[in-house]
Amino acid sequence: MHGRETDRVKAIGTALEILEILRDANGARVTEVADELGVSKSTVHDHLATLRERGFVERDGDRYVVGLRWLRFGGHARDDLELFQHGQIPATNLARETEELSVLSAFYGTNSVPVYQARGSKAVTTDSYPGLELPIHATATGKAMLANLSTETFEAVLDEIDLDRHAKNTIVDEDELREDVQRTRERGFSLDDEERIDGMRGIGAPITHEGSGEVLGALAMTGPTHRVRGERFREEYPQLVSNVAREIEINVTHQRAQHD
Repeated sequence: MHGRETDRVKAIGTALEILEILRDANGARVTEVADELGVSKSTVHDHLATLRERGFVERDGDRYVVGLRWLRFGGHARDDLELFQHGQIPATNLARETEELSVLSAFYGTNSVPVYQARGSKAVTTDSYPGLELPIHATATGKAMLANLSTETFEAVLDEIDLDRHAKNTIVDEDELREDVQRTRERGFSLDDEERIDGMRGIGAPITHEGSGEVLGALAMTGPTHRVRGERFREEYPQLVSNVAREIEINVTHQRAQHD
């Protein structure tokens, strides 16, 4: 790669790092970004000026924040997903029936990423939102997807992830996680029993393509422990979530068959 091309690639990398800093910090000053990256303030300022000119960042006083133009890109990426196209309405109906929060998530890297959320009338507000990368070992959607990955992919994910603790019941031991994933495979749904957020439980079911077995994502419903408990947690909601996930699978498989 020639010198000019190398410089261009480095510049793109720096711009992306700046955007990630602004996202994670919910906005930052030029000095803060420069200190984080270990580059000069003038370099950061030049990048921010270009990004601002194109609408990718905005200025708020002496701070810079991620710009609204990213909504166009995020919306386009989400709208292209079969998971979203065929899962949005069923997930909304699930939230309405349970009165809790329902979530459609995709497998991304080593994380579970919500692409759509629907709030029932009693849904509890949490820190989750579409696009947030959540720990795959500590969420109902994540464990549902883990249980349906190929052996090779499953082992690769385990090699990459850190089994960090997020709540009192987070699984932080690899052998215990393997056992939990095996139970999920056998029963067909996953359980999050206060594993990411204390006081919250979730039930997840995988969404796969019937023909190829490809993991498209997972569906889950979550709610507070005082409502999601007993038979609701162990039988009623798992059956309901599994049925809705199956409905989404059928829709995706049928749509693909029409285009083959």
